[in-house]
Amino acid sequence: CTWNVTVPRECRAGSKRKAPVAASFHVTLPPFGWLTTENVSGLDVSSPVRYRGVPVGRVSGIRIHPAVDAIEIDFDVFRDRLAEAGARVTRVESLAIYPSLRAQIIGNPVTGEAYLNIDALANPPPPMALRFQPSRTYVPSVPSPMSELRDRLPEVLERTEQTLRTLRDIVAKI
Repeated sequence: CTWNVTVPRECRAGSKRKAPVAASFHVTLPPFGWLTTENVSGLDVSSPVRYRGVPVGRVSGIRIHPAVDAIEIDFDVFRDRLAEAGARVTRVESLAIYPSLRAQIIGNPVTGEAYLNIDALANPPPPMALRFQPSRTYVPSVPSPMSELRDRLPEVLERTEQTLRTLRDIVAKI
């Protein structure tokens, strides 16, 4: 469980003014872990976790994993947020969707901030091979859109170069 407490600045220690304290209580599902070999710029502890774009949790830890050349990210999913979003919480709790669950970083190129997006895919790619047993429910990664673009860029540039050569040959014959 996680407590989020907000105390207004004018009501903190040393202040004579008394004010109500706003608190919210989230019941979390068992903690999740995620590994990625991608750059995690813009993702911080307390960054949002979204399920198909709907906020359902937050990132609780980011570190370099010692056993693999990857970044390990811990995150919490709030049971009440899942219910508010209309998710079948019992299905999520029973681990029925976890085999198809995948996560990826979605970044905002304007602000530089990022969030972790999780989704249950129909035909998920195979998970990264691990040389250790994860200590929490492990969610495999899916390449981010920018990563896919970066990986395909050499192929696209080669095709563009071939097309330009063909056009030059056509123009030379005219």
